[in-house]
Amino acid sequence: MKSKRAATVAKFGRPGVIFEEQDIVQLLRAAVERDGSQAAWARRRNIERVYINGILRGKRPVTKTVANALGLRRTYTAK
Repeated sequence: MKSKRAATVAKFGRPGVIFEEQDIVQLLRAAVERDGSQAAWARRRNIERVYINGILRGKRPVTKTVANALGLRRTYTAK
Protein backbone atom coordinates (compact mmCIF):
# COMPACT_ATOMS: atom_id res chain seq x y z
CA MET A 1 0.00 0.00 0.00
CA LYS A 2 1.36 3.42 -0.96
CA SER A 3 1.84 6.00 1.72
CA LYS A 4 -0.31 9.12 1.66
CA ARG A 5 2.73 11.25 0.80
CA ALA A 6 3.73 9.02 -2.14
CA ALA A 7 0.18 9.19 -3.48
CA THR A 8 0.24 13.00 -3.24
CA VAL A 9 3.61 13.30 -5.01
CA ALA A 10 2.41 11.01 -7.80
CA LYS A 11 -0.18 13.64 -8.77
CA PHE A 12 2.53 16.12 -9.86
CA GLY A 13 4.32 16.26 -13.18
CA ARG A 14 3.64 14.58 -16.49
CA PRO A 15 4.86 11.41 -18.09
CA GLY A 16 7.56 11.92 -20.67
CA VAL A 17 10.42 10.41 -22.59
CA ILE A 18 13.94 10.74 -21.22
CA PHE A 19 16.74 11.31 -23.73
CA GLU A 20 20.44 10.96 -23.08
CA GLU A 21 22.87 13.25 -24.90
CA GLN A 22 23.57 10.63 -27.58
CA ASP A 23 19.83 10.26 -28.23
CA ILE A 24 19.60 13.98 -28.94
CA VAL A 25 22.54 13.75 -31.31
CA GLN A 26 20.68 11.03 -33.23
CA LEU A 27 17.58 13.23 -33.38
CA LEU A 28 19.74 16.10 -34.66
CA ARG A 29 21.34 13.84 -37.27
CA ALA A 30 17.89 12.78 -38.53
CA ALA A 31 16.64 16.40 -38.61
CA VAL A 32 19.72 17.50 -40.56
CA GLU A 33 19.21 14.67 -43.03
CA ARG A 34 15.56 15.71 -43.56
CA ASP A 35 16.63 19.29 -44.31
CA GLY A 36 19.35 18.13 -46.69
CA SER A 37 22.47 19.53 -45.01
CA GLN A 38 23.87 20.92 -41.80
CA ALA A 39 23.99 24.38 -43.35
CA ALA A 40 20.32 24.26 -44.38
CA TRP A 41 19.17 23.04 -40.97
CA ALA A 42 21.26 25.64 -39.14
CA ARG A 43 20.22 28.49 -41.44
CA ARG A 44 16.49 27.79 -40.93
CA ARG A 45 16.97 27.92 -37.17
CA ASN A 46 19.44 30.82 -37.05
CA ILE A 47 22.19 28.69 -35.48
CA GLU A 48 25.84 28.61 -36.55
CA ARG A 49 26.57 25.55 -38.67
CA VAL A 50 29.92 25.15 -36.89
CA TYR A 51 28.10 24.32 -33.63
CA ILE A 52 25.93 21.74 -35.39
CA ASN A 53 29.00 20.12 -36.91
CA GLY A 54 30.78 20.05 -33.54
CA ILE A 55 27.80 18.39 -31.85
CA LEU A 56 27.45 15.79 -34.59
CA ARG A 57 31.18 15.00 -34.40
CA GLY A 58 31.04 14.65 -30.61
CA LYS A 59 33.33 17.63 -29.99
CA ARG A 60 30.69 19.85 -28.37
CA PRO A 61 27.81 19.17 -25.99
CA VAL A 62 24.22 19.66 -27.12
CA THR A 63 23.30 23.27 -26.39
CA LYS A 64 19.99 24.55 -25.08
CA THR A 65 19.47 26.39 -28.38
CA VAL A 66 19.84 23.20 -30.41
CA ALA A 67 17.59 21.25 -28.03
CA ASN A 68 14.95 23.98 -28.34
CA ALA A 69 15.24 23.90 -32.14
CA LEU A 70 14.53 20.16 -31.99
CA GLY A 71 11.41 20.85 -29.92
CA LEU A 72 12.94 19.53 -26.69
CA ARG A 73 13.30 21.06 -23.26
CA ARG A 74 15.46 20.28 -20.27
CA THR A 75 13.69 18.80 -17.28
CA TYR A 76 14.72 17.20 -14.03
CA THR A 77 14.15 13.61 -13.02
CA ALA A 78 14.34 11.93 -9.64
CA LYS A 79 17.16 9.52 -8.96
